[in-house]
Amino acid sequence: MRKVNATKKMTFEQELQELSLDFSISRYLEIRRKYPESNPDGFLFFRPYEDTIGFEYAITLEQELEKFQITQGTFLGMLDGYPNRIDQLCLEMLAAIDTRENIENEIPHAIANGLAIGDALLDFLINITLESISYHKCEIPHSYLLLLRMRTNLLNNKYVSEQTSRQRRKFAAKIVAENPDASIRDIAKEMGVNHVTLYAWMKDKKFKEIVERARNFDREEFFKLVGKVLNDK
Repeated sequence: MRKVNATKKMTFEQELQELSLDFSISRYLEIRRKYPESNPDGFLFFRPYEDTIGFEYAITLEQELEKFQITQGTFLGMLDGYPNRIDQLCLEMLAAIDTRENIENEIPHAIANGLAIGDALLDFLINITLESISYHKCEIPHSYLLLLRMRTNLLNNKYVSEQTSRQRRKFAAKIVAENPDASIRDIAKEMGVNHVTLYAWMKDKKFKEIVERARNFDREEFFKLVGKVLNDK
């Protein structure tokens, strides 16, 4: 790791510059604690806006970008901070991911063979786009948020899945309580879940407790009970 000269008094900006040459999380946190009121907006990894660096990226990556239907003009427009270009680049990245998923189902090692976009290029584009958004102080487009969710696999995240399951069981208990004569299949169809899943829920002791008590409670009391029972499970 690069050693910082302890005898030399450095400014916040100089310490960030030093950090950019040899980054570590511990050093970053140390600097932030040292300057709690300072804003590190200028701390960027790629700095594509200095001199011709951004243009050089575009030239170097041109063929690889075009291979995956990502246009050079869109990339350059993103570097310049044009909101429509940032959004378009995110859409093109999402399309490249979609194509990759389809190809991988049919052709093993598609990424290694250059038939689909790889993680290295995707991660580079995602991060340099974020730096452009930050540098130009642009509003983050919905396409970028979706792109980030897909790259972090948020839809399969443990905490998201658990919360989704609780919400669906809560909804199921409400429908069962309000429709005592409805069949499991009818309720499952209305909810959009497999009837086997609903059947398993209905066999659960705590689920039955929610349903039985819900029939005697008003709406506000019902949801308080549901939250308590499901969170205790």
